Amino acid sequence: MFNLVLLVTVSAILAMLQKWLLPLLGSSFGPSKLSLARMLFFISLASLSLSGLNTLWRATLNADERFVFTAISPIMTPTLILAALLVAGALWGVYALAFGTVLGAAGELAVSGYGLWQRGRRLVPRWYGFDRSLRKVLAQYAPMVVGAVLMGSTVLVDQAMAAMLGSGSVSALNYSNKLLAMILNIGLSSLSIAVLPSFSTLSANEDWRAMRRVLIHYTGIIAIVTIPLMLLIIAYSEPLIGLFFHGGAFTARDVHLVASVQTLLCLQLPFFSIGVLYVRAISSLKRNQILMWGTIINVTVNVVLNYVFMKMFGLPGIALSTSAVYAISCCYLCWMLFRALRDLESTTRRPSYAIAAADSAL
Repeated sequence: MFNLVLLVTVSAILAMLQKWLLPLLGSSFGPSKLSLARMLFFISLASLSLSGLNTLWRATLNADERFVFTAISPIMTPTLILAALLVAGALWGVYALAFGTVLGAAGELAVSGYGLWQRGRRLVPRWYGFDRSLRKVLAQYAPMVVGAVLMGSTVLVDQAMAAMLGSGSVSALNYSNKLLAMILNIGLSSLSIAVLPSFSTLSANEDWRAMRRVLIHYTGIIAIVTIPLMLLIIAYSEPLIGLFFHGGAFTARDVHLVASVQTLLCLQLPFFSIGVLYVRAISSLKRNQILMWGTIINVTVNVVLNYVFMKMFGLPGIALSTSAVYAISCCYLCWMLFRALRDLESTTRRPSYAIAAADSAL
């Protein structure tokens, strides 16, 4: 119930602030383009509460180890977007994409809800007051919210700074991220679903050595998979962009620009993937303040590097900045996570040393 109220409140605040936010983010937009962006913003805002509630329901299913529904539900969004474009794309244009996104969020919620209903879980939120369990969650929730807000703002910062480079730059940045986003959503969604319950179990059992072994094992697997994939996408970036997007208003010049941006964005692939693994492990250790400080570092570095690399390389500089930020973030998370595990191992061993010393003294 608390999460749902918070999401509705955030949606209302964003709706009220759009008058100032959209002109800031679309600094190079003309009046007609800004009006279109405002309409699309309001339509897309309807999916915020649906997506937030779906995240909560999926977390419950993951805790119950009902991975089938959490794996199936993300398929609904691209499926319903495609259906909306095929049915109403010619008539509604870009609005069909926005409505398809809202329908996709509703479809994901329906799949997750069905999974919970099968488990006999309540679908209607209930308020139990600020009991001990809620206070314990809120202690970890607050730094996670701060971190998520700051990390989410990096996307807005990238698009706002891309808008400074002239017409078409924001679209080129978005197109260059499509293929990478698809790969990350498919691979990392499955990885996150699989490893989080394992990390939670190891953390509850205080088996820090086993968690360290699991982390090293998965880090190696992710590196072995993502580095060759990154090199493959870089090598065939332009043919891939041409295959998916070339045609109509998307010219050969657009293909070249988007491919060059995609090439630099792909450099983030191994760092982002490993970083997600470390984030899940840190959350299971209830050290979410590490994530909050990490996102503060990310936002700061992102703004600085965007400005520097934009001056040097133009739009591809924003992509290079994004990859650099995720590389720095991955190193920070690795250092903090393994330091936390080392501290926990020493804390866990300390009582046994004290007992041994007492026995020897006797």
